[in-house]
Amino acid sequence: EVAIILNDTYNGRSAQDADARTVLAALTIEKLNPEVHTCAELSSAENEPHLRMGKVDEIIISGEVSGSLLAQAAIDSVGARILHNLLSPVVGCNLRLFSVDEKWYGRTFSDLLSEYHKETGRLPVAIFCAAGGAKVNEGSYVLKTGDGLYCLDGRVQL
Repeated sequence: EVAIILNDTYNGRSAQDADARTVLAALTIEKLNPEVHTCAELSSAENEPHLRMGKVDEIIISGEVSGSLLAQAAIDSVGARILHNLLSPVVGCNLRLFSVDEKWYGRTFSDLLSEYHKETGRLPVAIFCAAGGAKVNEGSYVLKTGDGLYCLDGRVQL
């Protein structure tokens, strides 16, 4: 169902060679079975168009994530630690998709924030739209049947 292709620089392989191998593997998977949800890691954004043309589902540029964390740390170290905790699978606080109980349908995102948090302990940050896509912190969006909520789940003390 899912293929995760990590950028492999083992044994001194260059980043360019690792990206080429990632592109080849991802395109091969998509060709053999387009139904597989393919996630690929690249070290350089210059290879991203190849994966987009090959209809790879998710592309992560590893340098962008660490670069963003470094930039955030330079501006606000606590904010950087919060982001790091959200990205770390072992800390206990993460961003997850949850289904929405029928009682929330017809209400705006803003209307449900406080009450949803009180009931579940989760903090909604975005809506997964049943019609496709997602809306981040869009207060006026009215939840519809089939929508989901991306929520911060868990607690972390910094």
